[in-house]
Amino acid sequence: MELTDDIVKLATGTLLDMQMLANELSAEGIAARTVGDDLTAGLGTVLPGSVELWVRTDDANRAEEIIARYNATKPVSTESLS
Repeated sequence: MELTDDIVKLATGTLLDMQMLANELSAEGIAARTVGDDLTAGLGTVLPGSVELWVRTDDANRAEEIIARYNATKPVSTESLS
């Protein structure tokens, strides 16, 4: 995913949750990027809800379906922002 791509923030949550969702999307062929995970520098941990999951706008609907399916089997606390 490039910074010039048309992107949308899909969810926010903990670093672990957002990385797990990004991995799930990647396994389904959707490029995803976690943003805010670099906030650990100097703090030791990232504040809950401060990490964002971004995907291309064209992939957002499919990504939401994949996340819903994933959450149905393995609950992850995310706040959908779509």
